[in-house]
Amino acid sequence: MKNTIYTYYLVIISIFFGVSACNSTDPKIEEVPKLTLTLEEVTCTEAWITLSIDSFAVNTEVVLEKADTVFAEYTLTEPSVVIYDSLLLPNQSYVYK
Repeated sequence: MKNTIYTYYLVIISIFFGVSACNSTDPKIEEVPKLTLTLEEVTCTEAWITLSIDSFAVNTEVVLEKADTVFAEYTLTEPSVVIYDSLLLPNQSYVYK
């Protein structure tokens, strides 16, 4: 009987220390920077687009897509960059993302 009581106390103490040792803080979620594309100038076959990033970190990698195809890949060294696209067709609409 005495052995059962010691086992019972040992289990209770183990559970208490196990629960109190848990890290109950949520893991930090890394914030995704906000990218902005601004059309600066456009002709029927060319476009100048400024890509800006709000929380800039050196060597941020950005992939720009046009019509669901990779158009360009950049490693940013500044918070904004001007992109030149000379592969446009007249009377067409394009979506960059």
